[in-house]
Amino acid sequence: RFDARRAAIEAIAVPSAAVVQQVAHAMAPLVERLVEHLVVFDNAGNGLLHRRGGAAQVRFPPGDLPRGTTETDQWQGAIIVHTHPRDVANPFHGLSPTDIETYATLRPSIGAVAYEWQGRRYLQTLAAHANWPDPAKARTALALGRIDAMRGAKSSAEDPMHGALPEVARRLGLDYNRHGLE
Repeated sequence: RFDARRAAIEAIAVPSAAVVQQVAHAMAPLVERLVEHLVVFDNAGNGLLHRRGGAAQVRFPPGDLPRGTTETDQWQGAIIVHTHPRDVANPFHGLSPTDIETYATLRPSIGAVAYEWQGRRYLQTLAAHANWPDPAKARTALALGRIDAMRGAKSSAEDPMHGALPEVARRLGLDYNRHGLE
């Protein structure tokens, strides 16, 4: 399974805009659930893994990899998306500092989270121009960026993570986008 997944991931290096929309469409119904979901796609939009987690976290399946390999060995270059479920007290509706640290470690083509903010569902995506930043630096940059965004928010109706991510992504050499899910 490891080799087949790697071959699928490496077949297309960069996902197209149409594939990102396909991924967004696939993730939209999962946001409504009360648990987190982890879904990994190749860059053609084919699902490689779907894992259901708990109310506040989801992990890759234990024992899924050959001995001596890491999750980064398996998933580097893939599209990795998880959900933040609604109805769960979570101060980070979108990408959190832990999420960005995890994605910087795994080095996907796109790291994303699907979530709901004030009745609307979104997909936030991060992609590296060249290389992902150091994971600890990425986590710290997003945590500080969120604080700055909350201080500068004009109202509580503004999504603080969406407010923070454009500048944080720019500083880290990442591309940031937010797509509405319908």
